[in-house]
Amino acid sequence: MPRMKPTHVEIEAKLILPKAERLKQLPQALRSVCCSTRKLGLALIRDTYYDTPHWRLHRAGFACRIRRTEGRAMLVLKSLRRPSGGVSVRAEYEQPLRTPIGGFLRRLTGPVGGKVKKFCGGEPLQALFVVRNRRRTFEVTCADGLVAQVCADDFTVTAGGNSRELAELELEVVRGDRRQLQRLARALSARLKLSPGSRAKFQQGLEVGGHRPHAAR
Repeated sequence: MPRMKPTHVEIEAKLILPKAERLKQLPQALRSVCCSTRKLGLALIRDTYYDTPHWRLHRAGFACRIRRTEGRAMLVLKSLRRPSGGVSVRAEYEQPLRTPIGGFLRRLTGPVGGKVKKFCGGEPLQALFVVRNRRRTFEVTCADGLVAQVCADDFTVTAGGNSRELAELELEVVRGDRRQLQRLARALSARLKLSPGSRAKFQQGLEVGGHRPHAAR
């Protein structure tokens, strides 16, 4: 299969919110540390994560999800690189999903669908967990020229009979670099008394579901 270019490369930092109520303080905090702030709105997102019984996608270095929002479905492959200096740089491959969700693997076509099928090697995909997220998004501009999206996520992870409610901020570069993003993350962390987050929603979902992909290899 020819080498496929990512849909985009995400440069992201996370801040952990001890309580979702702290999200109410975010607009004022953004105005205090950024030159301009624009509210982009609220999205209700449902992400279902998948892998094969032998974790073939995880072993290839990817998380696989289907994102449903506003009546649309998107197939997403996301690299599992660990953050460095509080910032993650990860490739994302996206493709609109037009086939019915049930039995979708057999009917996958296109570059991302083909990549998923290749990694699966004939094994079936199985749902691991679901993330239901209320996401409020702001676009900010900082004095150093950084343009970023700040996503306030109030979400629930459900795996089998277990569920966990969590809240976090995701800061993603629109225009700029990782150093500028680190400065914004430090400023917001100090303003809201937050701690940096090192685990993606995928890792949090594995924990809630009691999944241990490394032990299954």
